[in-house]
Amino acid sequence: MKVRIEKTKDFYPTILSWWAKHSFIGPHQILLPVNVFIVSSGDQDLYFCFFYNTDSALAYVAYPSSNKDAPVEIRKDALEYLFAEMEKYAKEQGYLAMYTTSATIPVIDALTKEGYKEADLKVNQYFKFL
Repeated sequence: MKVRIEKTKDFYPTILSWWAKHSFIGPHQILLPVNVFIVSSGDQDLYFCFFYNTDSALAYVAYPSSNKDAPVEIRKDALEYLFAEMEKYAKEQGYLAMYTTSATIPVIDALTKEGYKEADLKVNQYFKFL
């Protein structure tokens, strides 16, 4: 497996396609970071995830999504690998912690395997366009 970073604008058609297959309506491209992290095996992309840079020692990762067209056996452990590589990147950038939210069982399982701890329980997210 390998992880690469691409411009979100270049990968956006794929992002929309994958989100549609998950029945997920994600945020518009202008609300996403400039870059997206993608893990692949051979020529097949398996997962992507966004890394939001902050002005603190805490990085935020968001919207991890899978390629439903990739066989499950090929995707096995790929999300964990992607998170691990994003952690390496975060450390290189000087971050001390990473944060994300998820109610998706496979994502929760991958985060748990990578050592993430559940923080808040029964918390709602609040969002407002400015």
